Amino acid sequence: MAPALADERPAGHPDTGEAATAWRFEPDDSRIDFELAALGMIGIHGRFPRFEGGSTWDPVARAWRIETRIDATSLEISPERYLSWARSSEFFSVTRHPLVVFRSDPAPESLLREGGVLTGQLVLRGVERAVRFRVAPARCQPDQSACMIDVSGEINRRQFGMESRRLTLSSQVALRLQLRAVRVDP
Repeated sequence: MAPALADERPAGHPDTGEAATAWRFEPDDSRIDFELAALGMIGIHGRFPRFEGGSTWDPVARAWRIETRIDATSLEISPERYLSWARSSEFFSVTRHPLVVFRSDPAPESLLREGGVLTGQLVLRGVERAVRFRVAPARCQPDQSACMIDVSGEINRRQFGMESRRLTLSSQVALRLQLRAVRVDP
């Protein structure tokens, strides 16, 4: 998939002379993990090893956006005995909804440098909801060739139609995306 994730604004702008910068996420050097609690104390850990996406820096708006498309069918979970249930229609419903998508709202250039709140839309099980994540401070600059972006937060699984096992599973699911972004040469 093409990594161009910014709005349809052309690269560069007569006011700045600066070109848009695109980055792609490297799955081999990145991780997308989640965790929830069973019976209030047993951690269920999962990860999605297959995903794609990237980030685009818009010099005119002085903002960046990220988009990540996660292959839900690649789900790995521990303890492994929960795998078929987690893939079933009770939880991720991967046959019917094979993609999980996150699209951020435009974020100021200071967010990567200082850290802060990143807002956007998460599509999970075909349900789209506004979400808020925290971005850790990073040393990502438009002129670098690679950098790490660390995003974390929580979602309420029930807001995405994951209603089963209410008495045994926490409603809150912690997410963490550790994404190695590599600059795409124009």
